[in-house]
Amino acid sequence: MNVENILKPNDPCYCLLSNFLEPNIVIPVRAKIKDLKIKNDRIFYLVKLIHVFDEFEFIRNHMYSMPFQTKLDSDKRYVLKFDKKIVRSNDFNAQLAQGDFEVVILDFMTFSSKEYMETIFDKINYYLISLHILNLKEAITRSPYDGFLKMEKGEFLSKIKTLVEDKFEKSENIKLSEFIEDIRLSFPLETKIKRRL
Repeated sequence: MNVENILKPNDPCYCLLSNFLEPNIVIPVRAKIKDLKIKNDRIFYLVKLIHVFDEFEFIRNHMYSMPFQTKLDSDKRYVLKFDKKIVRSNDFNAQLAQGDFEVVILDFMTFSSKEYMETIFDKINYYLISLHILNLKEAITRSPYDGFLKMEKGEFLSKIKTLVEDKFEKSENIKLSEFIEDIRLSFPLETKIKRRL
């Protein structure tokens, strides 16, 4: 553990927040350190939420009525009591800034730099997008399935390639051919994608 990198109470920070029911959904937020606890060489931060960078529909689906750990000395999860009349992200963030919404986040999801948080978020989200496409491929090409969305694997891969090929012009690390090959082979997707990232 690098003591110099430990954030202190009142330090501003950026975090990737997850609720207890959806650990694969990460939500980029701006926050402030309220307190911290070190346990088994891991740092647990209690942070006050200040700003969520997602659109409101995503916020409503993945933060409202979802359980979060809110105390350092307890593993119990609680639903944060957001105003259900809010319908815009600007109003939601105003509520955060004025309120006292606190959650516990681990050190490896807490950053002093917004740019570094964005880099980590992009890598996690790329992995999750790839996983969703893989799951769609497996569902839509299953041999017992004979519904109207049924496709052969070659047809599915061709459509996915057409859908995303222009996006890979912006990628410096991952080639379109590598992406399609990962989706085609399916396993072990996690190992291959993490190696590329």
